[in-house]
Amino acid sequence: MRYKESGVDEAKIAQLVDYVKKKIYIPPEAQLLEGIGGFAAVLQVDAQRCLVACADGVGTKIELYLKWGNSRGAGWDCVAMCVDDLVTTGARPFAFLDYFASSSIQPEVFQEVMEGLQEACILCRMALIGGETAEMPGFYSGALFDLVGFALGWVEKNNWLQPQKTIKSGNILLGLPSSGLHANGFSLIRRILAEKLISLDEIFAEEGKPFGEIFTRRTKIYTPFLLRALDEFPRTVLGMAHITGGGISDNILRVLPAQAKAVLHKSGYNIPPIFSWIQKTGEVPEEEMWNTFNMGVGMILFCEESGAQKILSWAKQQGEVLIPLGEIQEGNREIQWK
Repeated sequence: MRYKESGVDEAKIAQLVDYVKKKIYIPPEAQLLEGIGGFAAVLQVDAQRCLVACADGVGTKIELYLKWGNSRGAGWDCVAMCVDDLVTTGARPFAFLDYFASSSIQPEVFQEVMEGLQEACILCRMALIGGETAEMPGFYSGALFDLVGFALGWVEKNNWLQPQKTIKSGNILLGLPSSGLHANGFSLIRRILAEKLISLDEIFAEEGKPFGEIFTRRTKIYTPFLLRALDEFPRTVLGMAHITGGGISDNILRVLPAQAKAVLHKSGYNIPPIFSWIQKTGEVPEEEMWNTFNMGVGMILFCEESGAQKILSWAKQQGEVLIPLGEIQEGNREIQWK
């Protein structure tokens, strides 16, 4: 199986993004420093400070949350997907808005989602300031709902991370483990479950837990740890790649400079068994796996070689695991696997 066969055509989406780049309107007074293509938009508001904004959703993982009876996780995921995009610029989140739409809003489900949103916002010290709630009878099916988030943050211009200008040969790549699949690739997951007649109640032997629990694990929020790391090592972390849609390959390419090559070592860490199960059960080509899922790594840091070991030691003291993944070499904006 391939992602496109499950209904998601990433090549078409990339073409549409290119179209949007040509049509988007940015007045001169907006002072846009970074726009489409990065993980978040950066606008300069005064001589010292920049406003950072981004949007993301939970996607079709929502269906599994509903079937498993845990919609609170959907609210958490919505915040996580946004703030972990936001922090790649070095920004601190300060406000969040949500968009919730359903055919007929179920009060219990809605309350669970809001509780998840609130819990994640408290963790990130970010105000949950409202949004939009809509009922659309006949448009959505049954109890299904859609959930999208919008995050705002700020960063001092001197601390704004600009990886395409700062990443260079000799830099080290360090990965932060994911908590699972996070919120990407679920159109493919849902197809595998449907075609192989696999119930969420069935036990995944390698972990001894039901598939429903594994597939509805919350997305890990890296932002509080990363902000502490930036404060502790202000010139050591040069950039970050949030591993979302497009997997490890596409998201690294989003931050690589034109004359750089990322050399990654697959043998550097143990891929969680659920990804091997997905590949085997769905007969998914290996390249498709790396271009769709996070494969156990949810965030990648690009660090100065001189400070990489210090960050590794410091992270261990903080109770976080950092995985050495590879290094940057001179090249032509490409990824090489070893």
